[in-house]
Amino acid sequence: MILFPVLNILDGNAVSLDFGVKDTARNCGSPLLLAEKWQNEGAEAFHIIDLNAAFDGFSMNLLVLKNISDILRIPFQIGGGIRSLDKIDYYINELGADRVVLGTAAILAPDFLEAAIRLFGADRIVVACDSKNGKVAIKGWLEEKDTTPLQIATLARNLGCNKILYTDIDRVGTLNGINIAETKRLQDKSGLNVIASGGIKCIEDVKALCEAGIYGAVVGKALLDGDISLAEALAITKA
Repeated sequence: MILFPVLNILDGNAVSLDFGVKDTARNCGSPLLLAEKWQNEGAEAFHIIDLNAAFDGFSMNLLVLKNISDILRIPFQIGGGIRSLDKIDYYINELGADRVVLGTAAILAPDFLEAAIRLFGADRIVVACDSKNGKVAIKGWLEEKDTTPLQIATLARNLGCNKILYTDIDRVGTLNGINIAETKRLQDKSGLNVIASGGIKCIEDVKALCEAGIYGAVVGKALLDGDISLAEALAITKA
């Protein structure tokens, strides 16, 4: 399983959110220093989210993102408010991102998702299935659609996508434990590689995800708070 330490970037800072709510943001310091620290500790990949772009539709973090990409020697994926092919092109061909994560735009405009997969390749595109009360949430998790994550995953698969990011918003930043059963159900029923996100609280969650055969997992608050050792977690995912 691939473990993705997460860098949630808001106003230039690395932050932690409760339930994905902007007003709960807790400043966790320099994202550049965190990226450097975790890379030196053996991280194999990063998950980076531009929260300003996700919440407000525009980015003020491009310089921070550029500085992070300059020091990274490992793959990273990036998301947050990506709503144009030009933005995808910038992240992949200018910043060197291995993948981009598409949420709102992919869900509201499947033609956009299809074009992105056609132009950049299926391996470069991850579709975000952000779940709140069992329904997909968009626009920075502020609006719920009458659509399930499985419906979005099925649509993504039919358009050629092979990876999805499944986030249980009700558990984001809460350390309440990952929703393993729903994550596995989504991976099994969709036939896609699922990257789990939201609620990982301890090393047992990492073990359980590995045992369930989940493709990848994003870990944030537990890593920031020291509840999970990156070295210990990587020893499990590589076993």
